[in-house]
Amino acid sequence: MSSTAPNPIVVTGRHRVRGILTIAEFVLSAEILGVIYGSLNLFGVITNLINVKTFIKMGIAQDGITMAFLLLSLSDLCLSLCSLVTCACSYLTTAEIRQIVNYAAANDTRLEFLIMVDPMAIGVFSFNVIFIFNTTSILITVYLAVARCLCVVRPLQFRNAITMKKTLITTTCFFLFSLATRVPVLAHMSTPLTYNPIYKAWRRTLMLHSDRERIQDITWFSSSLTMYPTAQLILTVCVIIMARRLKQASVFRSSAAVGNNSTYSKTVKTPQTDFSGTNDGPSISTLNNREARVIQQLVLLTSIFIACNIPKIIRNFATVFEPEFDTGDRKFWLCAIIKCPVRMSSRPEVIRIWRRRGIRSAFSQASVKDLSDMIWHF
Repeated sequence: MSSTAPNPIVVTGRHRVRGILTIAEFVLSAEILGVIYGSLNLFGVITNLINVKTFIKMGIAQDGITMAFLLLSLSDLCLSLCSLVTCACSYLTTAEIRQIVNYAAANDTRLEFLIMVDPMAIGVFSFNVIFIFNTTSILITVYLAVARCLCVVRPLQFRNAITMKKTLITTTCFFLFSLATRVPVLAHMSTPLTYNPIYKAWRRTLMLHSDRERIQDITWFSSSLTMYPTAQLILTVCVIIMARRLKQASVFRSSAAVGNNSTYSKTVKTPQTDFSGTNDGPSISTLNNREARVIQQLVLLTSIFIACNIPKIIRNFATVFEPEFDTGDRKFWLCAIIKCPVRMSSRPEVIRIWRRRGIRSAFSQASVKDLSDMIWHF
């Protein structure tokens, strides 16, 4: 073995990171953001656990829609857990950078790994797993919005058409599709045992296969560049349709109330108000207060979903023309810092507190939380 002395470490707190921050400033900023994002992800884990408990209490065998809500909460729970792992790994990586800076500044001879696997490697793996549950949650959200929209537009045809069996088969296909778009990327990553010249020790670090970027480009095109805009379009159409149905139902109830208070002395029977008829057209007055409230919340939360998803779609298309918007590059992190506070500030739990102060019943819990975490993953 060569007795040549290792190269000295030249990292100092005055070196610039990408021309904006010093290393010391970068480390401090990363630590603060790590604590904030980790706390928000922990909050997401807790709220999704509450969702799962609520839907189980309601009875998962109640109908296909309830089952879909439960599966959405489970998918978002896994997403939040993976996000929490990614935040923890990012924090550990930042702590190691701080350790190296302090080592260089004080010429300290003690420099040890915090863990025996590179936290950045674990973070990259968990970050890729996030995409699996992210895609699954988006597809389930679209499924729920379309199903509820069909129930509003054609209630007699679709109210009982969304069965548990269809929901399980559909969500399983969604998960398998999400898995298929990410497993090839994960398969081209490994963590071999590597010697670190700074720490003068061996540990497992991330190694990317040479074909990984090409495979990732293919999966990125099939999911991010194609699926997200399509989901956005479908949800926008559903929101417009349900908002119009709500408006029509409100006008109908208002006119009926005015008629009853004035000169009505007989029951008004029309094709639209006949619950026992065979009319398959749009039913306005069949929207009772509970159903109207559920659809109102669905429209509200779906609208938030659409608004929070727009920056991601813009960034995906911008990546085609400007590579620095790609994941991990400089402009990607700028978008992430702007997007995350907007996304977190729109949490449906805040909307729930704003809309009502107490949970009136198990159904009220589910109706308020119908699409509770559909914006968590954007």
